[in-house]
Amino acid sequence: MNCTNQCSKKLWAKSRLVCFAGVLIWSLSGLSCQGCLNGAQPATQESAQLAERNVSDPSQIIPRAHDANSRSSPSDNATWDFVRGPNYDGNSSEKNLLGEWSAEGPPVVWHRSLGQGYSSVTGRNNRIFTQYQTVTGQYLICLDSLTGATLWEYQHSWPYDPAGLYPGPQSTPTLDQKYVYFTSPQGTVGCLDQLNGTVIWQFDLLERFAAKGIEFGYSCSPVLVDGVIYLPVGGSNASMVALRASDGATIWQSGNEPISHSSALPIEYGKRRLVVGYLKNAIQLYDARDGAVLSTIMLSEGYDEHSAWPIYREPVLWFSGPFRSGSMWIEIVGNDSPTLELRRESELLSNDVCSTILVGDHLYGFDLVDVQSKVHRPSRGLFRCIEFASAREAWANGSLRERRQLETDASVPASSTIGHAAVIQADGKLIMLNDVGELIVAWADPQSYREIGRVRLLGGSICWTQPMLLNGLVYVRDHSRVVCVALGDPRDVPVDAETMLTAAELPVASYRDWSAWILSVEPEYAMTAPTPQWLLRWYWITLLCGWAVAPVVGILVAEVLAWRIGRKRYAAAYDGVWTGTAFGLGLLGTTWLSYWTDEFEFTWPLSLAIAFQWVVALASLRRGDPVEYPWLTRTAFAIFVMSIIGYFLICRRLSLAFEWSFLTGYPAALPFLLAIRFWKNRSGWRWHLSKWLLTAVAYTAFYWMGAGIMLWKYQP
Repeated sequence: MNCTNQCSKKLWAKSRLVCFAGVLIWSLSGLSCQGCLNGAQPATQESAQLAERNVSDPSQIIPRAHDANSRSSPSDNATWDFVRGPNYDGNSSEKNLLGEWSAEGPPVVWHRSLGQGYSSVTGRNNRIFTQYQTVTGQYLICLDSLTGATLWEYQHSWPYDPAGLYPGPQSTPTLDQKYVYFTSPQGTVGCLDQLNGTVIWQFDLLERFAAKGIEFGYSCSPVLVDGVIYLPVGGSNASMVALRASDGATIWQSGNEPISHSSALPIEYGKRRLVVGYLKNAIQLYDARDGAVLSTIMLSEGYDEHSAWPIYREPVLWFSGPFRSGSMWIEIVGNDSPTLELRRESELLSNDVCSTILVGDHLYGFDLVDVQSKVHRPSRGLFRCIEFASAREAWANGSLRERRQLETDASVPASSTIGHAAVIQADGKLIMLNDVGELIVAWADPQSYREIGRVRLLGGSICWTQPMLLNGLVYVRDHSRVVCVALGDPRDVPVDAETMLTAAELPVASYRDWSAWILSVEPEYAMTAPTPQWLLRWYWITLLCGWAVAPVVGILVAEVLAWRIGRKRYAAAYDGVWTGTAFGLGLLGTTWLSYWTDEFEFTWPLSLAIAFQWVVALASLRRGDPVEYPWLTRTAFAIFVMSIIGYFLICRRLSLAFEWSFLTGYPAALPFLLAIRFWKNRSGWRWHLSKWLLTAVAYTAFYWMGAGIMLWKYQP
């Protein structure tokens, strides 16, 4: 019993080192630290005048100096107050955008580093706003629109899911003439002064309305109309709420349906103000005055999600769903009591994180063919132009082949493929930012796709943010940078032209889809938990690899080496080759076996179990116990720690739903591995057979502990 207690203490001490290493890896995984802020921090004059070209600190920028002799300055009336523009539809009234590009592409006015986040950019006059996150927290930041200099920033929340699938803020700030409004993934909502970031009001939405929150974080941007903020919340009698913009007081709350990721859509029907809620399982229509639920159309039951923006052309609403569900046209009918009636459904234009826009009489958007957008690789589908009235396709761009590299179909080169892109429209042109960081401009022409130009501005990660246009300047961002380019006449930009960069001079990280090398066969819906059939198949495959193939290899290699190392070290050689082979088979089996069988096979739990087996076998159980090979013990422990951290981060990066569950199996395996330690000085074939059986039982306990938790949590 004393030995067991001592062992537990040793392993607990080592587990604390594992946690420390995990935190260290997290802090180094692409997050930039700016220091914890206690409130809005104004930028210093020095930081607004930095002119270095290679800057890694996100508090530094690459500004472009103002030219006092410039032809024009920002218009006092120029605004992009909301993520979808001033009219909530992705269309801008700006004119005089270039219809032809030079060979170098549009000039880069400025660029700077920024932290994680899916927040797009909004702007008014000479200020732009977005949100980002570092290891210290989430920030709302105000930048000079012409230089990128930080004017102020405000920390409003702790980091959200920093090493997860969707880290950082997901909503976009909303502006009026004086204030900026924001939400966070944790459900915080607040209002700041645009001038200096002073907090006007702030509170927890989920706490006030007794809501449970939403999977992957709260994503809805504040919608502001006539001094009222509309937000989906999802609490009891709070599917939609209306807040007074001046102080955040509740005006009304209504509805009992759970919400999803789509923000409220304000519309006018006749002369009546209504609010549309695109919720988790339903579409609801509210009276904007008192929140009365006027009509409901049920869409589904159980798990569902909706992220795309609806489109409204009175009296018709257009909705697009994810998971290949297509789109639908719903008409508002009735005067005194408006109701929703389904008019048409189509298999075309399934949207997820990138929404469609309506230009003239045609819809333009990316029709997602994958069942969900891929955070680790470009998504598969076609960019389509659809006639709004008839739902007929006018043209389509791209290929339906799996897009796991930037170019996968020789008949459709990447240089002419739009890809999964967020889109806005101005001056008869589509301005698109695709998921590999290309800014693409094309004519909004229903006759054919006619591209004006494209340039790579961002890279190194999948990009799902929407471009923003303000005074002829387009702003784009991803998880590490924000870039400003001039799409209007560069002579109209009040910035010294000599300080601008060309796109070729812009430092852009190359995108490499390394997931294609790891997952030779990818599960179609990666975030779905494995079925019992999958788990059982994976168990037998890994058991066969670890306790049939690997032992045979161990015996053969040990026999070959016996004449050199002697029979005394035969058992050690056998154990080393056996467990080393099992670890390697587990590590490589997911790739090789999946390719061979053309089915998704998951063998990494075998490597996790073998690494833990090494640690228990080599660890000193009692203080003062001699360690024959200290370097070997340290190496085994390092491999164990790296296996845990690498497994978790890679599974997260590949959107696999079991990144944590198999890590819970170690306690179940520990008693069987300790039994082997206590009997380790025995010899003979009976002992080796017992050890073989005990390690197999230990792995079985380890595997089904993790698999059982998944079955308990996810299976009905």
